[in-house]
Amino acid sequence: MSTSAVVIYQTGLSYCSVCAPNRYTAEMVAEAVNKEMPTGIDHPWKVSAEETFKTGESNPCPCNDSAADRQHWLLVC
Repeated sequence: MSTSAVVIYQTGLSYCSVCAPNRYTAEMVAEAVNKEMPTGIDHPWKVSAEETFKTGESNPCPCNDSAADRQHWLLVC
């Protein structure tokens, strides 16, 4: 179980979706994810600058459960 403020809720081969506090920057999100779940390859997780979520929502986008405090981020490796 993660003790980080960043919650990894979906992973794939090259994509990862996380929920993080609104105050976190892209760099803070990537750092937390790489600490919690390293990719194991030469390319660490980074916040996607080009991709949107599968639903078409922007990156980052408000959290479904706590939009006032948190947002979702899409990362790639």
